Amino acid sequence: MSDSEEWRDIPGFSRYQVSSLGRLRLLLKFRYGRDEWYRILNGHEGIYGYMKSGLTSDEGVVVQKTVHQWVALAFYGPPPTGMEVRHLDGNRKNNHVANLKYGTRTENARDKIAHGTLMFGETHPSAKLQDRDLPIIRSAIEAGVVQRDVARAFGVSPALITLIKQGKARRRSVAQTAGAA
Repeated sequence: MSDSEEWRDIPGFSRYQVSSLGRLRLLLKFRYGRDEWYRILNGHEGIYGYMKSGLTSDEGVVVQKTVHQWVALAFYGPPPTGMEVRHLDGNRKNNHVANLKYGTRTENARDKIAHGTLMFGETHPSAKLQDRDLPIIRSAIEAGVVQRDVARAFGVSPALITLIKQGKARRRSVAQTAGAA
């Protein structure tokens, strides 16, 4: 596909269009009766770094989707059952139609591993522990501090502290810190 921008209607959202470059716009023809009037929508960055935007459907329901989902919907149609949108280059902000493709969750996960963009461990936005916390936790347990108190101090569940004690949680980090000792 060329770098020229192509605009397409979004099925079920007749007031909006999305471009092949990943831009969204609100058509103002409904208000002023002119097709060429529109407003570019900015969207916002979601928790995982994907651009998101909420659009109002023809039925009046606000639907939140990532921009890459809007692009795929307009250019490739609804996703087949069990499929999701993949970023072929691993760049979550590159919503160009040529960079997007439907694939399985497994294919998408393999892409993230290959691109180095899979969030796990302390890089995950909901992570409560960092790698440097593990030796402190293990030392506290070895010193006889009650696991429930260790869990409370770090803001995690006692079950996670038990898994760390058993060496079953955060295996990669445990192996790294054990090798460094």
